[in-house]
Amino acid sequence: MLSIALQVVTYLLSDVRSNDMPAERVIITMTALGLPVIINSLVLAAFRRHDSPIISAVVVYGALFCAMVTVISATRMQISYGALASCAAIGTFFACAANYRFHLLTGEKIRIMPFEGAEQIAEQIPGSQILTPEELESSPTEINFDVLLIDDHSYKTAEWAEFISRMHVLGIDIVNCESFLERVSGSVRVQKFEFSQVAYSPSQLLYARVKRYLDLTFVILFSPLLITISVLAGAYIYARDPGPILFVQIRRGYGNHPFRMYKFRTMFQGTAGGSTVAGDPRIIPGCRILRKLRIDEIPQCFNILKGDMSLIGPRPSAEYLAKKLIKMEPKYAYRCVVPPGITGWAQVNSGHIHNLDDEMIKLSQDLYYIKRFSIDLDLVILVKTIKTVLFGSGAK
Repeated sequence: MLSIALQVVTYLLSDVRSNDMPAERVIITMTALGLPVIINSLVLAAFRRHDSPIISAVVVYGALFCAMVTVISATRMQISYGALASCAAIGTFFACAANYRFHLLTGEKIRIMPFEGAEQIAEQIPGSQILTPEELESSPTEINFDVLLIDDHSYKTAEWAEFISRMHVLGIDIVNCESFLERVSGSVRVQKFEFSQVAYSPSQLLYARVKRYLDLTFVILFSPLLITISVLAGAYIYARDPGPILFVQIRRGYGNHPFRMYKFRTMFQGTAGGSTVAGDPRIIPGCRILRKLRIDEIPQCFNILKGDMSLIGPRPSAEYLAKKLIKMEPKYAYRCVVPPGITGWAQVNSGHIHNLDDEMIKLSQDLYYIKRFSIDLDLVILVKTIKTVLFGSGAK
């Protein structure tokens, strides 16, 4: 309803002829702008669990909106295509945001098959219950849950296979418990993760190829702004503490190859090393704002141009730390099967790390990103990064 209201108001304000628009044209315009929103909601509501809620919303809503414009144009009614373009942007934004939130809803009634470890799974999913013997024998009219979570082994018996088949026919979603947990938590259980689970679809492989060009386009497009901010930041750092304005560190990169990563130096010379804390006296006065707004990360755009990094990906670890963590957990090396990024899924969810336990949490989130790699997930990370920058969460 908000999407429809904003589109109608935008159209009436944008169309210079709207002051003389007769009542019937206003009604037709409101109907034309509202129908794509309503039909889009009905269509997307039929696809609850899928991996591309944002792209699917763009495609479905875009097709419906174009069809609406075609129909109106065929009636020869005077319309403002500029106003319609503004309405399309509003409608697409709301369609993507609403479908993404709908995709994340966890209000379903969930039952878990009684396999070994089901109790631990139930503790991690609010509102879920282990399937009772009475429910096993219940008739179709008595079924009152929406999702049945299964594990990898116990359902393969004849008894369970028959029961699962009945549930599927009744419209119950049959979901692997690990996949469901990943979707709810935004992370994978490291001990359960196997690299064989990383099987990219053709669309993911295509995006992996295109992403490099998107990174370059972003850096080139915003280079005037980035260069201006960099000159001002560099001049300020040098004025407060004369010396090198860049901090260079060897980081673990794509394919587990080391590379030189650049940042603006925000600490006094000779004081770098170790994690920062709130109120850290080593930080140059005035440079906290650079860290809060992530301006100190701008030099990494040069790493993007060189091909060392991407805009979005697992945050690269210092080389010495990566060696230490791989000895502790060999799966840590899998973080480098995609290019490292200036921002990433673990970065926007966990923020600043303090110890090795935090590193393992971030590893579970980075592996989730690698496993679910998609343009949808990158768009979500981009939005979360903007929120992080605006509110300064995670910066020290």
